[in-house]
Amino acid sequence: MSRRRVIEKAAREERASAIRRCRRCDPCGWLLGPDRTPIDPAVRCTHRTPTSPAVRDITVPIHEPDLYYQPPHSPTDPED
Repeated sequence: MSRRRVIEKAAREERASAIRRCRRCDPCGWLLGPDRTPIDPAVRCTHRTPTSPAVRDITVPIHEPDLYYQPPHSPTDPED
């Protein structure tokens, strides 16, 4: 085998491996929708790990309490 053929074969095997590992595309490398059907218009998959949706961790409070917060005083309120 020539050196070029070896390089092309390695690249082809790497692409096939990426398609097999990817959960977002079909066996031919086309991107699928959330219901696992082909999307329209057809788009080639990049086989990158999808970014996780922005989901809040339910163990973390929505607002951290500010322990040193003091409400501002209104000028009409008498000061003690």
